[in-house]
Amino acid sequence: MDREIPSPEQLNSSYNAYMGFTDIMAAKHSAPELAGVMMAIAMQIYKSILSPEDFDEIMDNIMNSKDDVKSLIDLGKGITLQ
Repeated sequence: MDREIPSPEQLNSSYNAYMGFTDIMAAKHSAPELAGVMMAIAMQIYKSILSPEDFDEIMDNIMNSKDDVKSLIDLGKGITLQ
């Protein structure tokens, strides 16, 4: 990948904005529906901007880090999920 890596501040800002949007969407949609749509969009974005090798690498990294993921409850996020 030869794209500019965002700063931690940029990532934090994007994360917080997306969490706000997710909170709004969670009022009208189920948690599995939201998670599925977010995963599908993320994979489509990666597939659109990465080489096939980089896409495979990031998908492998995602799968290999699944045990490191924390729930929104564990993170203390105030989102109500259905």
